[in-house]
Amino acid sequence: MYTILSLCQHGENRKTHIMYRCNLSYSQLQRYLEILTGLGLLEEDGGRYRITEKGERFIREFEDLRRLIE
Repeated sequence: MYTILSLCQHGENRKTHIMYRCNLSYSQLQRYLEILTGLGLLEEDGGRYRITEKGERFIREFEDLRRLIE
């Protein structure tokens, strides 16, 4: 899920781009996108996905946590 959010943050925001870059099947991708949009971390806009402010905050906190663990 972090990778999907990160890709959307950097402009990779179409389903096919996300699917191939994350090495997911279409059904896996659909499920992850449903979860991320349901949590308010992504928004769909005309077939493209855009990271929300909440998604940006999630990425920052996830990266902070990863640095603490290392």
